[in-house]
Amino acid sequence: MPDTPEIGAARPPDAPRKRAPRTTPPSRKLRTLDDLDQRTAAARRAREFQVALTRDLGDDPSAAEAALVSRAATLTAFCAHCEAEWLSAGGALDSSYLGATKVLRGILEALGLKRVPRPVEAHPETTEALSARDRSELREYLAGLPADQRAAEARKLGVEGDGRD
Repeated sequence: MPDTPEIGAARPPDAPRKRAPRTTPPSRKLRTLDDLDQRTAAARRAREFQVALTRDLGDDPSAAEAALVSRAATLTAFCAHCEAEWLSAGGALDSSYLGATKVLRGILEALGLKRVPRPVEAHPETTEALSARDRSELREYLAGLPADQRAAEARKLGVEGDGRD
C-alpha cells in the first residue's frame, strides 16, 4: 500500500485543500407574491385571487387573515398548475396536489366561504332622493329581515320605520 498516506502524515504543499461542508444554508431574500414577475399567467392568477379573496373578506383583513389569503392564493395557483399538467399529460394526480387541495380547503374554511358585505353608510341626500318605488323596495327588504335586525338596519340605512308599515 505505498499509494495511501499514513494517517496524520503531512499534506504535500501543492495538494488542493478540501473545503469543509457548508453548515448553514445559503442566504436568500424572502419573497412574496408581490415580488413575482406579474407577466407570468400563474403570478397574475395568484394576485387576482388574492385581491378577490381580500375583497370578499370586506377589504380590511386582519394580519392573520392576510397571511391566510396569501397562502390560499399561492396554493390556488399551484393546484391550477397541477390540474393543467394532469389534463394535458393524463395520468394520476400526485400526493402534493391532493395535499395542497386539502390544505387550501382548510384555509378557505378558516377564512369563511361566504362573502362579507362591506358596510355602507347612508347619507341624508341619498335617502331623500329615493323614489316612491325605491322606498317600497327598501321597506320590502326590511320586512324580510329578522325582527331583531330590522330596526338596526333601518337606522343604518337612514330610513324611518322598520319596514313593517
